[in-house]
Amino acid sequence: MITKHAGKASSNLFDISGLSKAAIRQIKGSYMNSVKYGLLRLAYEQFPDRKLFCPVPFTRMEIKRGGKTNLCGWLKKSPGNIHQGSLMRLWNSPAAQEIRGSILDGTFRYCDLTNCPYFASGKLHLQKDVVGDQYKEIIRDRRTKMDTMKLWLSFDHRCNIRCVSCRNSHAQISKEERTENQMIMESVKRDLAYITTLGTSGKGEPFVSPVIRDFLYNFDSSEYPNLKLFILTNSQLLTHECWKRMEKAHQAISSVQVSIDAATKKTYEMIRIGAVFEKLMENLNFLSKLRAQNAIDKLIISFVVNALNFSEMKQFVNMGFEFNCDYVYFAFMSNWGIFTNEEYRKMAVHRPEHKQYRELNEALADPLFHDPRIFIRTPYGFSRDHILKEQIFI
Repeated sequence: MITKHAGKASSNLFDISGLSKAAIRQIKGSYMNSVKYGLLRLAYEQFPDRKLFCPVPFTRMEIKRGGKTNLCGWLKKSPGNIHQGSLMRLWNSPAAQEIRGSILDGTFRYCDLTNCPYFASGKLHLQKDVVGDQYKEIIRDRRTKMDTMKLWLSFDHRCNIRCVSCRNSHAQISKEERTENQMIMESVKRDLAYITTLGTSGKGEPFVSPVIRDFLYNFDSSEYPNLKLFILTNSQLLTHECWKRMEKAHQAISSVQVSIDAATKKTYEMIRIGAVFEKLMENLNFLSKLRAQNAIDKLIISFVVNALNFSEMKQFVNMGFEFNCDYVYFAFMSNWGIFTNEEYRKMAVHRPEHKQYRELNEALADPLFHDPRIFIRTPYGFSRDHILKEQIFI
């Protein structure tokens, strides 16, 4: 309801004729957020039991290129840069605690409420209805200082393939950035005792990054029995030999998510330039055997939906079932700055104005997509039931 009225207000008060599209988006976004913050503050003064809760800034942090960090991709405020102090100092920095405080006071004032899929969905839990002892204690005690974290390593963008939804060229880094990446990894190692889940990699391929690959090859799970590893990979390099080299880490490897984006050789090699479909199948078969032996707790395959591949979604689900995957994950393609507006419009089949939007919805109407193993992240996030669960996807 708040979002609805905010939208009406913006359309009535703005005359944006003659401005560029980029300027219009910036003005609208800034204004819409201001309206929403104001409405939230007024609403919670009148109805304090209607405050919403988002768990993300209380549980995870991401280290990005250059040592920048965030507690969520939709936050406008950062805890700081890893070069400013230790990982735990950043995790509980004044900025990080201010962000968490803005969730607890109900204002969400550091969040991008216009673009955040969880807020836009209307599916965030009320604070009074939150389940789970961890979150209940946070809300009851108004806690903004956290003891442990889940950490995503996204600072090395290098990859062995080029995906049309991700990048338009191979990432190159300077000698200085290689040195910086080593420093970032050393900082992470110093605070491993406070990390419950370590995700590799949010950007790029972990087995291409020398520092992340070497960390995985040398990590000893017996030294950190409470730490779980989540590996996000395109699986072109995750071979039997690669797995053997991570032998000391095996007990810690909780989940492996393989990003694929297709169900046929033709589409796969068109979308994932430089990848080989037969190699993918071979390595997936190996991972499936590891899962059957309980050598890993979860095997996930993922698919970024666009106009080139949406017709293979059902076939992809069946592929996941054949490989005994725990989850099959779909997300709709975003524009990470690599497309022009016109290029993105042609690829974004999930947008109502796309000429194949109806076909996409007809495909998703298949009962197969109601299987509990299927997760579909729409522009409005996951369902309400999944928001408070362990985040297993990136």
